[in-house]
Amino acid sequence: MRFAKRLTGAVAAGILATAGLTAMAPSAQAATGWDRCPHGSMCTFSENNGQGSIAIFQFGSPDLRQQGMDNHVGSFWNRSGKWMKLWDGYNYTGDNLGSAPAYTGPINQAGIAPVSSVSGQ
Repeated sequence: MRFAKRLTGAVAAGILATAGLTAMAPSAQAATGWDRCPHGSMCTFSENNGQGSIAIFQFGSPDLRQQGMDNHVGSFWNRSGKWMKLWDGYNYTGDNLGSAPAYTGPINQAGIAPVSSVSGQ
């Protein structure tokens, strides 16, 4: 019986010590800018240089109104590992900008400022 009490006390002390270490551990900082775009995705940002709102795609979207990004894409990063296209019309119509894997860029310098759909190839 005495051994059981000591064991219970030792376990409780270990739990309290672990809880104390957890409480003191520094919190991880949230990703910002370009770093918010996960590997294997195509990301569009509402502002230049990966700033502002972000939309993340695996395959694309025929209508960026669904993501609240229609005509509000300021920059993009293609981390999908495949070619992607940004279109100025809905349902992948109109002029487009092809993006090679690993490309980042501002939309306004690419010559296709209003982006309304994104497709993967």
